[in-house]
Amino acid sequence: MEEAWEEKISHLKKIHLNLHRRDDNNERISTVDLTVSPKAIVHQPDRSYVPRGRANPVQPPLLAADQDNAPFPTMVVEIGVTQSLQSLHDKAIDYLCATTDIQIVLCISLWPRRRRGIINTNLFQMVALLYNRVYSVNHPQTVISFGTAPLHPLSIESIQRWGSPNQVQGHIKVDTVPVQTNDIYTIKIPSESLFNGVPGGVPTGVPANIPLNLLDLRDQLTDIQF
Repeated sequence: MEEAWEEKISHLKKIHLNLHRRDDNNERISTVDLTVSPKAIVHQPDRSYVPRGRANPVQPPLLAADQDNAPFPTMVVEIGVTQSLQSLHDKAIDYLCATTDIQIVLCISLWPRRRRGIINTNLFQMVALLYNRVYSVNHPQTVISFGTAPLHPLSIESIQRWGSPNQVQGHIKVDTVPVQTNDIYTIKIPSESLFNGVPGGVPTGVPANIPLNLLDLRDQLTDIQF
């Protein structure tokens, strides 16, 4: 069981949001420790993106990611396998606090396969939460359920308690089936936020929004036994 979880995490950590095709524009695509508050709260995201050319903080250590005065990434990714939705949400709010200039936080939460008796089914929940500093530092801009099973009503209630004005989208009813032709299952990462702080702004040839197909991500897990 533990190996299956590790394999699952490994698959999810390969999310590059199409940026793995644009590594020349990114100085760091990695996991690093980030100090996100004056109280020295340190988080290590599963992925962080620092666009090439992003300047070091002007007023260290106010917006410095570490003791070396490194710039914060513009985007971080958190994968929740055993973490609760609330834990992921709280971490996202930490990343967007006033002492960072992180612009985007993408959280993806994954639940174990549902069981029928002693047999694992191919039904599992997944939800993506996209936070954008331009939109709000208190709640996600976009919430999409995209698992092979609909998101549980209690999970939806938890998200609604955060005060987000946006409804949970995607697979939330038993009689709905996510399909690739439905654009609702594509998260769009705004390039202007991703390349925040870079002289000249968004590089030539990079689209205004970089798409992440959530169903492609989900399908990577379909054949993994967990």
